Amino acid sequence: MNDQDTHLQLSGRVSYEEDITAYQASWVIGFVAGTPGVEVRPSRIASPPAATPTPAAPTPPALAPASPSKVGPPDEPSGAGPPQITDIRQALEVSGASTIAEKIVAFAAYRQAVEREETFTKEDMVTLFRRAREASPSHLPREIGRAVLNGWITETSDSQYYLLAKGQEAFEKGFRTSGRKRNAPAPRSRSTGRRRSRPLSTPEVFAEIDHIPTTADGVPPYHQIPLKRDKALWALYLAKSLGIPGLQNMELVWLTDKLGDGIPSSDINGHFRGLHRHGYVNRSVSDHSMRITTAGEGYLRGLSSLGE
Repeated sequence: MNDQDTHLQLSGRVSYEEDITAYQASWVIGFVAGTPGVEVRPSRIASPPAATPTPAAPTPPALAPASPSKVGPPDEPSGAGPPQITDIRQALEVSGASTIAEKIVAFAAYRQAVEREETFTKEDMVTLFRRAREASPSHLPREIGRAVLNGWITETSDSQYYLLAKGQEAFEKGFRTSGRKRNAPAPRSRSTGRRRSRPLSTPEVFAEIDHIPTTADGVPPYHQIPLKRDKALWALYLAKSLGIPGLQNMELVWLTDKLGDGIPSSDINGHFRGLHRHGYVNRSVSDHSMRITTAGEGYLRGLSSLGE
């Protein structure tokens, strides 16, 4: 008989199969049965063959993260500038004008940008509302007054109106950005000449003048002049009487501030254009200063009844 005449096979979590001798088999049985006094000699039992490892499934290559893409509309180009308008309805759409006063400003901006007309009358505004297919306001003078109080437009002496820098800015930025309720009248603001964060330095042309009078011979006092445009003309008249033939923009701003009802620098050019159309002022070709004309002096003298 062969020495290894016993076949041993284990199955389960541990697999083992081999031919062994009867002597070895007795030790295995004794070990399994736990028979006392039986010496276990593991070295006499051959070690099971190493299990062949099951090859692991290949790990799929990691996907490279997708490049982040922005969701939503593309960014608007910076510095887009003022809105470009070509027709009267577009003026309402791009500005978001909803109240009557806002629409008046939008139509004034359209008239200036497209029709090259800087001024308008109440009758012109009625026509503009009709052309835009908007209902004609039942209280147009009141709504124009609201636009004036808001600092968007101003009135000339011959009952015409024109757009101010503040109105142009409101049109370009859009009226919907304001927190004011619809059709709510704009609050009456204090003189913008008093609300600067820092005082204006005295211009050199006024350095030797100790007192700035608010009255001048032959014309009404400054505080009795109702229109800002005419106040600018009055200040030029005073400067000339003080021996200063012309003023730069910031010099005129300083003077009107000292007189008690300042005109902001953003409105100076608009007032100058309105006065220049009537021949009341001109500019020097040498230093570009504003000067009152003889016609302008006559116009102020014609307002003398206001001071009586």
